[in-house]
Amino acid sequence: MKSTYKPLLQSLSAVTFVLVLALGISTSFASNSIYLSVDMKGSHSPHSGKESAEAHTRWLEISASSMSLTGPAKVTFEWHFFADDLQADHVVEHAKGSEVIEMQPGKTVELKTKQAVFSYVRQHAERVSSGRRASYKRVEATGSRYHGWAVRALLDGKVVAEAFSSRDIAKLIESR
Repeated sequence: MKSTYKPLLQSLSAVTFVLVLALGISTSFASNSIYLSVDMKGSHSPHSGKESAEAHTRWLEISASSMSLTGPAKVTFEWHFFADDLQADHVVEHAKGSEVIEMQPGKTVELKTKQAVFSYVRQHAERVSSGRRASYKRVEATGSRYHGWAVRALLDGKVVAEAFSSRDIAKLIESR
């Protein structure tokens, strides 16, 4: 009796071999990778009902670890805060910084960034006349309102990890 499944089994074993080979190659490229966990923290000064000005303070708490480092390594962590420039109506880099930390294989490092203050005045109306038929004029928004953050880890000048608060921030970083 002739088996009709033999060519199928041979082709499956060839596919399996190629997959195992590809996995081996991809894990060799993944050495020196770093896992980032970023938590954005902040506070703000609440405005009263009559004031339109706000100030927000933001900072990042970054946790980084690597199981694939072959030995101690100096890793540069870069962080960026972005803001909506309310007058120009586009996203701008508001604050940035970097820090070099020596990482050990299998150990986690914790990093807290400097605080960045975002202050702005919301669009609002101000009374310009009094009486029964008071009139108001519109006051446009001004200042810098928080938009997002980006964090990168560099080893020997190469990006080994990155994290973003949103996709538009990732696109903004890639376009630089």
